[in-house]
Amino acid sequence: IVLYVSMGPEINISAMPNVVEKTKEMATSILDSQKLNLKISTMEIYDTEVEKGCVVKTEPVSGDQLKTGQEVLLYISKGPEMKSVPNVVGMNIDTATSVLTKAGFKTPDITLVESEEEKDSVVKQSVPEGFEIEVTAEIIPEYSSGPKETTAPPTTATEPTTGAEESVTIPYTLA
Repeated sequence: IVLYVSMGPEINISAMPNVVEKTKEMATSILDSQKLNLKISTMEIYDTEVEKGCVVKTEPVSGDQLKTGQEVLLYISKGPEMKSVPNVVGMNIDTATSVLTKAGFKTPDITLVESEEEKDSVVKQSVPEGFEIEVTAEIIPEYSSGPKETTAPPTTATEPTTGAEESVTIPYTLA
C-alpha cells in the first residue's frame, strides 16, 4: 500500500510592493502581477497630501510578507475634505472662533482693523460665506479695534477783553 499525503495547496510568498501614490488601477495591476490571487479591497479616505484617486496607504504595508489568497486593503484618496464657509461677520471673537472650529476650520491669529463697529466684532472675513474650501485652508476674520476715540481739542485760557481794544483802519495812498 502506498499512501499519499497532501501538503495542501501550494503557497507562494512575496513581499508587499510599495503602491503608495499609485493610481488605484496601477496598484491593483501591480498586486495582480504577484500571481498570489490576492483579495484586494479598497476604502476611500480624505487626504491632503496624496492626489485624489491614488493610494494613501496599504494593509499590509510595503515590505510585509504576502501569501497566496491574502487580503490586501488599499486606502484611496478622496482628496482634501471640503467644507462650506460659515458667516462670522458681526460675531465677537469667541463666537467666531467657536463657529469656525466647529465647522472644521483652523483657528487663525487675531487680526485687528480700524472700524467704527463694536470692538472685537468681526467686520470682514477672507473667504465669503458659502464658498467650498479645504478644511485645512485658513479663514481670516478681521476684528474691529473699536471706534477711534476722539478727544476735544484742548481749550486755552484767554484774557477777558475790556472792549477798549479796537481795530482801526487807516487809509494810505502811495504817491
